Amino acid sequence: MSAPSSRHIPMIAMATVRYALRGGSGVVFVWLSIALGLMVCALVFGIVEQIANQSDGGASFSTPEGRKEFLAASVEFIREPLEDWIVGDFEDVKEDEKDTDEAIEEFRRRRDASRKWIDFLIKDNPALLVAMYGLLIYLLPFFVNVGSFNQLSGDMQHRALRFMLLRVSRANLLWGRFLGTSVFVILVLIALLLTVLLYVGGLQLYESADLWRFSVRGMLAVVFLVPPYVAICLGISSRVDSPFGSLLLGYLVLLFLPAVALAGYRAWEPAGKLIWVLPYRLHEGFFHPDLDQVVIACLGCVGYTSLYLLFAFRGFIRRDL
Repeated sequence: MSAPSSRHIPMIAMATVRYALRGGSGVVFVWLSIALGLMVCALVFGIVEQIANQSDGGASFSTPEGRKEFLAASVEFIREPLEDWIVGDFEDVKEDEKDTDEAIEEFRRRRDASRKWIDFLIKDNPALLVAMYGLLIYLLPFFVNVGSFNQLSGDMQHRALRFMLLRVSRANLLWGRFLGTSVFVILVLIALLLTVLLYVGGLQLYESADLWRFSVRGMLAVVFLVPPYVAICLGISSRVDSPFGSLLLGYLVLLFLPAVALAGYRAWEPAGKLIWVLPYRLHEGFFHPDLDQVVIACLGCVGYTSLYLLFAFRGFIRRDL
C-alpha cells in the first residue's frame, strides 16, 4: 500500500466534483436539496401565517410591520412552553430527590441555562431563520446520503475500480472520493442556506446584519457536520456493490438507528446512548450561545469523521475487488 499522494488526491477530488455535476445522481441531489429545503421553509412560514390568520393579528400579517409585531408577540408566547419542554416541571423531579439541595440546585441550573439558550435563539437572533435553519440542519443526514451514497459502490458494481487502481492506490482513491464528495455536498447545502437567507430577507422582518450573523453559524454547521455523514456513507459504499443497496443501508443507519435510540430510551434509559454512535447530539452545539460549545461541536465532528474514515479505510483496503 503506497502513501497518500498530494498530487493524486486533489486530482481525484476535482474529478469527483466534476462528475457529480454531470452525473444523474448529482443533478438529482442538487434539485432535491433545493426543492425540499424550500418546502421546509415554506412549511415553517405557512404555519406561522396560519396561526396569525387565526389570531387577532391576522389582518395586518400581510404587511412587513404587521409581521414584525406578530412575530415579536409570538416570541414571548412560545418562550415559556419551550422552557417547560426543555427543562420540565419541578414537580416531575422524583419525590425522594425533591427536598435535597442537589436536586433543587440542578433544576435551577438547567432552568437558567435553558432560558439563556432560548433567549439567544428567539430574541437575540432572527427567530424565523433560526427555525428554518434548525430544521434543515437536523435533516442534514437525509440530504447528505442522497449526495454521497454512490462514492464507490457503482464503480465496484461495474468492475471499473480494477482499471482505476492500475494508476492510483486504494488509499488515494478513497481520500480523493471523500474530499470531492464532501466539497460538492457542502457547496450545494451552503447554496441552499443562502437561498433561505434571501427568502427570509425578502420578508423584511429582520435587519440584514442579524440575518447574516446567524447564517454564518448555519454555514459553519454545514462545513463541520457534512464530513462525518459523508464518511459514514463512504464506509457503507465501500462494502456494498449496489448503489441502491448503499442508499437504503445509509438511510437505515442514519434514520433508523436514532429512532431506535429514542424509542428504546423510553423503555430502558441506557438504550438512549445509542444516539452517540452518530453525531446527532452535536447539531445543537452549533446554535449554542456559548462559543466554547460551538468549538466542542466542531472538534467532535472532526473526531467522528476520523473514526468513520478509519472504518471505511479498513474495509476498502481489505476488500477483494
